[in-house]
Order: sequence, then structure tokens, then C-alpha cells
Amino acid sequence: MSRKPDPFENDPFPRLLVVWGLPLGFLVAAILLYFRDPGTEGLIPCAFYQMTGIYCTGCGTTRAFHALLHGRIIDALSFNIFMMIWIWLVVYTMLAYWLKRLLRRQILPPIRDWRWLIAAVLITAVLFLVLRNIRVWPFSWLAP
Repeated sequence: MSRKPDPFENDPFPRLLVVWGLPLGFLVAAILLYFRDPGTEGLIPCAFYQMTGIYCTGCGTTRAFHALLHGRIIDALSFNIFMMIWIWLVVYTMLAYWLKRLLRRQILPPIRDWRWLIAAVLITAVLFLVLRNIRVWPFSWLAP
């Protein structure tokens, strides 16, 4: 079986973009979010919430990341526990990919079977969406 061609081998631009562009982009976003409190300075309103009156799975994520950047883990979890749990999957995947491109070898073990992981994320996203919109205790604390 032949291996898949690596688009980074012949063209240095994608490699530069992944190795330097993505981390710099995330750093700039984190700095902006660190100094701008979305809880007091306002946000772009959630279109889904405005149209339906239902909190989407992502509602509260910006405030959660702001709290996380300030070390307020409990606050971050209270704004959006779903994103604060699953974000580590994204961080791990991006870090593994970034290290592989930077060092040109696999450092972190890759996730072998994405099917169960995608199913778990989708199932928990739907569950979270439903549960956070039940306006009685104990589910009401899931609302942002």
C-alpha cells in the first residue's frame, strides 16, 4: 500500500502557515480576548438564540475562554462546560499536527479511530443543547 502524498513536502507555504501562522493567529486572538471582557463589553449576539430563544451548544464559549485565560476555571466551566471539556481534544489534535509539521516526525500519538470520537462529540453536543435549555434545576445551571 502506498502512502498518501504529503502536501508539505514540495510547497513550503502550507508548512509555514501551519507552523507559524496558526500559533500566531491563536496568540493574537488570546491576547485580544484576554484584554477585552466579553461579559461587560458586549458581544456579537448569537443569531441562533435571537431567532429561537434557545441556547445553542456554543453559547457562552467566548466568556468561558476569557475566564480560562484569567485562570478562573470554575467560571469557565459555568459559562460552557461542554466546550471546556471538548476543547482539549482540539488542542491535542492541533498540537500533535503542529509538532509533526515543525519537527517532521510524529511526537504525540495520533488518534486512531475518529468515528467513535465524532459520534461522542455529536451525541454530547445534542444532549448538552437539550439539557441546557430545560429551565428547571439542576439543568438551569448549564445555561450561560
